[in-house]
Amino acid sequence: MAIWQFNFKLIPKVKLFKSDLDNINFNNEKISSWKGFDINESTLVDLSKHLTQTKGWSKDVRLFGLSDENCIELYYQDGSLLDVSGRFSLMSLDVDVLNSVINFAEKNEAVFLSENNEVIETIAEQMIIAIKKSNEFKFVKNPREFLKYKRKRIVLKLEKAEKRTVSLPS
Repeated sequence: MAIWQFNFKLIPKVKLFKSDLDNINFNNEKISSWKGFDINESTLVDLSKHLTQTKGWSKDVRLFGLSDENCIELYYQDGSLLDVSGRFSLMSLDVDVLNSVINFAEKNEAVFLSENNEVIETIAEQMIIAIKKSNEFKFVKNPREFLKYKRKRIVLKLEKAEKRTVSLPS
């Protein structure tokens, strides 16, 4: 995944009511799991009009689009849907792909969860706002400034860690 790719997971909406919204985490498999849920096959046909189904990197993955571009990945385990995730390449994203993915999520009664742990409804304006707040967008908008900022943060963290390090007697 490249620095200019906005990554997300699709989560069944009904799971948000069962979960504590303050503890939502992009890497929490319990929240993002689709066990007991399924994807409507007709929505995959609609999705494939803008993101063609391609060969996944595993027999357990159905890939729509290209993994290094815009895509949706459906992960299966023992024939059951386990996870739905995707990414938008901010270098090549177009409105048709964006709307197609949003419609796919809406028809499958899902919401988006960004890597920033932000829940995004199936409304184009909300997705655009989330994308514009993301580090991926900041990088695409001004790569040099973004990398300079990241470098400065890393240096500050290292200096802080260095100050906390205690010398042990030899």
